[in-house]
Amino acid sequence: MMIIITRFIKMEPLAIDLKPAEHVENRQLVFLICTGVVLIATIFGWLPFNVVVPLILIVFFIYNRKIFKMVDYGLLATFLFFFVATNNLANIHMVQTLVSSLFDTPAHVLFGSFALSQIISNVPSTILISTFTDHAHELFLGTNIGGLGTMIASMANLIGFRVYRQIEPDSSSTFLKLFMVLNFVMAAVLLVSFGL
Repeated sequence: MMIIITRFIKMEPLAIDLKPAEHVENRQLVFLICTGVVLIATIFGWLPFNVVVPLILIVFFIYNRKIFKMVDYGLLATFLFFFVATNNLANIHMVQTLVSSLFDTPAHVLFGSFALSQIISNVPSTILISTFTDHAHELFLGTNIGGLGTMIASMANLIGFRVYRQIEPDSSSTFLKLFMVLNFVMAAVLLVSFGL
């Protein structure tokens, strides 16, 4: 797929003007490595999430509170809402019955997880559907392909669009249209390839 896509891109040198770092602060580097290791251990379930995350936030606030001004709270709130909504939906009996009946075959899981990803993003879709299906392979494919499509289909899409809009605000609407058209075309090709 990437080979086909790259055939339509002009061969132009990419010029990136990055300023070299003046110096690396060893204390800051050690701090970031230590907090990173603690968070990775939490992700793997070796440390309690409910205790570690608030502690990490407090430590960051004490160490460098300016970092909180750099956070995109709108984006964070959007995905927090998706996860909370997904968790609440999964506990409603009517939703449980509906999801169990809709995602009962491999094809339904593949195409259904893709469709749901377009509305609530692919990671929350995976969490919601995984509770009600044994078709893990199709769920994996459907939600991964489901990252293509709408802007909210994947967090990466939203982050990429935010960055583009900051750099090229005048052409962001054109970019959005082209982005979605190409995404849906690629998604259609992949769904047909894996769905047959």
